[in-house]
Amino acid sequence: MAHAHVLLFVKGWNGETAFKNHLDNNRELAEPMEFDSPPRQKALWKAWGERFSERHRKALQRSAEEVVGLARYYGVPTPDDVFQLSDDGPNKTESQLTVEKTREV
Repeated sequence: MAHAHVLLFVKGWNGETAFKNHLDNNRELAEPMEFDSPPRQKALWKAWGERFSERHRKALQRSAEEVVGLARYYGVPTPDDVFQLSDDGPNKTESQLTVEKTREV
């Protein structure tokens, strides 16, 4: 279930519905995420809200941020403005850097 939520963040989806629809349309992704079949939307929602502690939720979000940051660093296309990363360096999007430079001026 953790894999599912990391993917949800990496893709920039705002809820379980988009993830569920993605898995329904790409059923071959269920097995690598250790699902026998795509999970129900309610199961995804309950895992996030009841099964994962606040500490786990933050760790999953940070994992997704790291994946996106590394992808950007190596030039892999990623969703823009999905995360507002606080770290300096290659993890920042071009638009984030533009906003910061504009504020300086």
